Amino acid sequence: MPLQIRNTILEGGSFTVKSAYLFLERKFAVGSVFGVEELRVLHNIWKSPAPSKVIAFSWKLHRSRIPKKTSLAHRGIQVDDGSLDCVHCLAREEDAPHLFLFCDFASQVWKAIFRWLGVIIVIPQNLFLLYGDSDLFVL
Repeated sequence: MPLQIRNTILEGGSFTVKSAYLFLERKFAVGSVFGVEELRVLHNIWKSPAPSKVIAFSWKLHRSRIPKKTSLAHRGIQVDDGSLDCVHCLAREEDAPHLFLFCDFASQVWKAIFRWLGVIIVIPQNLFLLYGDSDLFVL
């Protein structure tokens, strides 16, 4: 690690997760590879009161870093049957939006969860809308 980066991350002479987070937040916030909307979503994910494993999974989901058939095939890993179709419905390729929102199986699971919670939900067009501004969802 170059000295300049190391000194930037070190807080009071020692490494902390907070110092690394602040360093990365500054690095990506200015002229980053992320768009403004994606930065807002990622910020909302990391600032969420959810358990850390849920936050980490959400980040991986939005960055397309969870193992799905399409991402496994992209990395050269063969799937069992060679098909990239969704394992639940076989209707289309297994990508994150389909697997977690649009697959008939996923839709049934979400509807059952929200029915149990007593909440009416409209499945969003994309995953980013799930982490929008909280004031948009206040009734």
